[in-house]
Amino acid sequence: MRKVVPRGWQKLEYLDPGEVLIGGEAEERPAAGPAHAGGSYGARRQAALFCYGMSCLIGSPVAYAPVRTGEFDCIARWMIGHKPHFMPVKLKEFLPGDEDPIGLLGTEFAVTPEDDPDPQLCVAIYLNRQLRLDLAALDRSKLAIAELWAFGAVVPDKSRWMLWGNLLSSPTTIEFAYPT
Repeated sequence: MRKVVPRGWQKLEYLDPGEVLIGGEAEERPAAGPAHAGGSYGARRQAALFCYGMSCLIGSPVAYAPVRTGEFDCIARWMIGHKPHFMPVKLKEFLPGDEDPIGLLGTEFAVTPEDDPDPQLCVAIYLNRQLRLDLAALDRSKLAIAELWAFGAVVPDKSRWMLWGNLLSSPTTIEFAYPT
């Protein structure tokens, strides 16, 4: 079944994540305001880092458009041939006191009767510290998401990053340099 892309997604202003990261527009500063990719420096930086990592993985630009909705934080867009593809992305970051991140994911993204039986949502987890994610404890059949990814710095100076996913099926990993 082919997903219908809302017309509004095609008309959004999409940002080049590399340019955003290089330009310092999304540099890390204390978060203020809503936690969507247009609302705080941290959220903009996370959206840019995730889409930049995806660009490195697929070998093609993945742009993003910040959006203001509770369901997702940005729309990722990439091209296959001349055809644009879109995916809504929900950014997630676990707080230091979150002892059961997998349980939190299972609760926050649990399937409800109103959910689309073929969800499009991608959840991208920003790893801001060493964290063990026990994916075996995650009941994938009860999640209302299409893809689950994680990304984070792999060296203290944050010059090298890693992207892991899709953690729900056939995961792959890529290490990439922060753009300069």
